[in-house]
Amino acid sequence: MPKVLIVDDERHIVETLTLAFEKRGYQVVGSSDATQCVPLADREKPDVIILDVMMPGMDGYEVFNRLGEDDRSSRIPVVVLTAKPDEIYRRISEGIGAKLHLTKPFKPYAVVEQVERMLDELRSVPTAQP
Repeated sequence: MPKVLIVDDERHIVETLTLAFEKRGYQVVGSSDATQCVPLADREKPDVIILDVMMPGMDGYEVFNRLGEDDRSSRIPVVVLTAKPDEIYRRISEGIGAKLHLTKPFKPYAVVEQVERMLDELRSVPTAQP
């Protein structure tokens, strides 16, 4: 069963996405605290992380950087979810290596479908053998 980690300070977004992903057979771990993302990723080993950008204490870009510094979480694909629709934020997300940049408001099942397509594409790419 695939696992998704959802990190957003808006609890209703975590709950809405949790329901949508669970209905599609995903195991979901949710958090409204950005500082818990890296420890949760280390412990839960999700297949994908959905990460809000604008959060108190630590923004999503800082979380993304910390994920990248940790060997255990650096290869987990990250989907950026933000209320900032400006092209500059999309470019920032692409520049840091986010696999998808999605904007709020969103349709929960559309998010699930986009994440599933992204994961399918990543699985179909052959990995380099040492």
